[in-house]
Amino acid sequence: MLASVGAASGTALLMAACSSSGHVATDVNSAAASPGAAASQRTAASGTPVISATRPTTPSASSSSTSGSPTCAQFAANTFLRISTATAAADGSLVLTGNPATVVCGGPDDLHYSYAANVVTAHVLPGAAITIFDLADMSPKPIAQANLGAYLASDEGTRTFLVTGPLSAISGLQEEYHP
Repeated sequence: MLASVGAASGTALLMAACSSSGHVATDVNSAAASPGAAASQRTAASGTPVISATRPTTPSASSSSTSGSPTCAQFAANTFLRISTATAAADGSLVLTGNPATVVCGGPDDLHYSYAANVVTAHVLPGAAITIFDLADMSPKPIAQANLGAYLASDEGTRTFLVTGPLSAISGLQEEYHP
């Protein structure tokens, strides 16, 4: 019986890791409102510490909207862009180039991104909230607009951002993590 409990706990931890392994907030409005997330620690039945973030995470393909978190299909309805360059404009805005991205639900990691071959130009409004995903400590971090271009030059992540607003007037960007 202990072996099956241990296997079940391991499976639950792996499933939790796939569905919430650093994906950042799914609510477009919460991206700008809470770029950081407070973490709490509790102990699982097995005695293993479990860290949970207070921000919502990217849903799994099997999650239901009755639990309060969106389904994968609801998350996929957002706009995503894999950003190649960010150039400051004289008015304090940013001009971005990148590939549109879509969320494909299902598969071993519950979802993945598919990138279009075409390159688009997008405009970030002055003062827009931008959050990157810091791979060093696996957490979201706010970044100044003026620093986004330099960050992208050394970014080792996916460069895939959840976009708030239309591509012609972006009011928020939040980098998504997907291993």
